[in-house]
Amino acid sequence: MRRLTIIILIAFTVTSCFPVHTKDAEKAFEHWAGFKAPDDFEIMEGEYWKSPHFTYEFEVFLKLKPTEEWWTKLIEQYKLTEDYQLWTAPDKKPIWFMPTDKMIMYSRHDIVDKSRFFYDKETGLVYIYEVQF
Repeated sequence: MRRLTIIILIAFTVTSCFPVHTKDAEKAFEHWAGFKAPDDFEIMEGEYWKSPHFTYEFEVFLKLKPTEEWWTKLIEQYKLTEDYQLWTAPDKKPIWFMPTDKMIMYSRHDIVDKSRFFYDKETGLVYIYEVQF
């Protein structure tokens, strides 16, 4: 029994200590969301990073054109509300991550979080910056 416990601990340690970093938009979305995007969903740009630690630390940048139904569900799931505070994008953001002034900015006000979600009602374009440290 002791030997099995040691093997399991070693396996857990080895498999949980690899970083993930991708600039492939589809893969970035899949790592972040945990599923492949539906066919009626356009993933334009993406970058995802996950720490090599056993804790779940990640940072993601996405540029999407999702369905309105998906966007509405994301707002509900994340409990997002419109945010009118000044927000400064991270210094290391990708060059394509450029939300415009006409986009509505959303955040989760109930937790201290630097994540922001941007939505353009006219075009349906969405920018997502989510971070967990």
